[in-house]
Amino acid sequence: MRTQPALSDSILVRRFRAVAEETRLGIVRLLSRGERCVCELQAELDAAQSRLSFHLKKLKEAGVIADRKDGRWVYYRLIPEALEEMRFVLGELRCCEDPAELVVLGVGKELGGADPAEKAEVPSGRAEGGRSNRVGSKKKASCCP
Repeated sequence: MRTQPALSDSILVRRFRAVAEETRLGIVRLLSRGERCVCELQAELDAAQSRLSFHLKKLKEAGVIADRKDGRWVYYRLIPEALEEMRFVLGELRCCEDPAELVVLGVGKELGGADPAEKAEVPSGRAEGGRSNRVGSKKKASCCP
C-alpha cells in the first residue's frame, strides 16, 4: 500500500497551477524526455527567450523543475519527486456512484442525500430532449457529471 507524501496542500496547488498552462505543460512534456538547455526549449516551443524565461521561473518556483549552469548555458530538468507527488494525489482521487460512499466521503448532504440508502434527486437543469429547464427535471446525485 502506498503512503501519502507529507506535502502541504498549498505546495501541491502551486505545482498544479504551474503545470496547468499550455506553454508550461509543453515544457514539462519536453523535459520528460530528459534535460534540455534553454536554447533547445526555445527552438522546440518556438517561444521568445523572455517568454520562456518567465514560464521556466514559474515552474522552478513551484518546485517542478530544477536548473544547473554549465559555462554560459543553463540546463533544465524535471524534479521526479514533485511529479510523483502530483501523480499520487491524482491517483487517490476517484469517482463514486454509491450514495452511501458520498456520505462517507462527506459530500452526501451537499448533494441532498439525507438517506444514504437512496440516491438523492437533484435538478439537472435539462428537460427531456436536451432543452434547458431548471424546474422539474431531475437526475441522480453523483460526484461525477
